[in-house]
Amino acid sequence: AGFGIRFSKESLLRVINNIRVLPCPTLGNLRICFAGKTADELLSLADSRHVLHARVYQHKSVAIIEAMIAKAFKVAAPYISIPNGKGKSIPFSKIHLNMDAFC
Repeated sequence: AGFGIRFSKESLLRVINNIRVLPCPTLGNLRICFAGKTADELLSLADSRHVLHARVYQHKSVAIIEAMIAKAFKVAAPYISIPNGKGKSIPFSKIHLNMDAFC
């Protein structure tokens, strides 16, 4: 059984193309600003994200599989290392500390 997501790739591109970083007139700091004409697309994006979280990402089957994968990685971590592209290997449990592992 499927469910409709009202947000499309075209809507996302419209939002992205209408984003500007502008200085705040009162404080002077930079802010991410969206054109008023993209308000409907932004609301649709938020609604679609909510639907995905409620019906897919937090589904009990997804949560069970996610826990199984996390447990498998935890058990396998001592045996896995990732090359960092500089001739060294980084232990799997430490790759989040070294951005070279992702290059």
